[in-house]
Amino acid sequence: MKGITITILICLLLPQVAAIGVSPPRFEINYAIRGSTVEKEFRVSGLNSGEEPVFSVEGEASGWLTFSIREDNKESGIPIVMSVHIPHDAKNGDYEAFIRVQPNSRPEDLQGDAGVNVLTGVRMELTVHIIGEQHSEYKITGIDILNSEEKENITVLVAIKNLGNVEAGPDSVHFEIWDKDRNSMISVLSKKRLNGAKPFREDDLLIEFSHSLNAGQYWGQFSAIDEGVKVFEEGEIFEILLEGDSNRSGTLTEFSVPGIVILGEIIPVRALFRNDGNIPVLARLVTEISRGGQIEAVIESESEKVLPGEESWISVYFSPDEPGDYHFSGHVIYDQKKTETHTESSLVVLKPEKENPGSFSEGYGILLFPAIVFLIFVVTGIMIWSRNKK
Repeated sequence: MKGITITILICLLLPQVAAIGVSPPRFEINYAIRGSTVEKEFRVSGLNSGEEPVFSVEGEASGWLTFSIREDNKESGIPIVMSVHIPHDAKNGDYEAFIRVQPNSRPEDLQGDAGVNVLTGVRMELTVHIIGEQHSEYKITGIDILNSEEKENITVLVAIKNLGNVEAGPDSVHFEIWDKDRNSMISVLSKKRLNGAKPFREDDLLIEFSHSLNAGQYWGQFSAIDEGVKVFEEGEIFEILLEGDSNRSGTLTEFSVPGIVILGEIIPVRALFRNDGNIPVLARLVTEISRGGQIEAVIESESEKVLPGEESWISVYFSPDEPGDYHFSGHVIYDQKKTETHTESSLVVLKPEKENPGSFSEGYGILLFPAIVFLIFVVTGIMIWSRNKK
């Protein structure tokens, strides 16, 4: 009976904590170059309803990281985009960052009935290898031929995953237009000297072709050529609408920046754009940043494809040089139209000094105490059981 009592006491000593997880827990960025930005995505699972993850970072690359939550597809965990902004003055070498992820509505460490602290966060690791050499490597993952009106250019979005540290893409592309049933070819269009995808990015290249097609549905066959070799080919049906039949309209529904930022951190500026029209649009965020009545910067994002009736988050990033009150004014431009402008403010402050700064790894030491307590109870239980048996 005494053994049973000891087991119950042990269970009471350890608080019940819902475990959180991250996938994947480790990232490695190869061929990184100074001044580039690399985005990596991971998912956080195990959070309670209404909770969101918060991040604390240590290590040589700790000041290079910003995090943003993607609002789509949260069924298998909260999707997080980690942006790694590599400084222009970073030296060649290996840099590490250690990220701790924990829920925003729980204390950093939970305390049990016996005063035992239990760590509730989960650890991630990032390694960045900065080199001084160029490395070109890319992969085309798909295309999307956007519907358009008569007398408008046909836009083909080419999805490219750039695995290297320089801009990369095909030398030329060919676009064959067939009737819907692919019985007869109508025209062949070509383009050379194209822009490529930016380093470490998954970009949609926008390639426009002029045409003289009438309204109707057609088959488009797209191929990409690099150094005389066909590296990709894919086709799909697209539609040409009557002139004036398309409806292009959109709304900037949210615009946000952090309220307080420590000098040295990078400020993420996020906008949520909704496509209210009936055809896909290409949207980009334009943000003006000012301090003390003076414009500090105007930053423009890459274009994002937004389907009819859907919403998409668009982000830019700003690194302030001095403390102060910064004002951010942003609007979204889509198909030569513009949304209304939203304005937010962010206060940049100096980093407070820590009296007793601790190491990131020290948090794991507190897990040793519950183990010692558990061992003491087990040994004590065995001794009592042996004594009673005699």
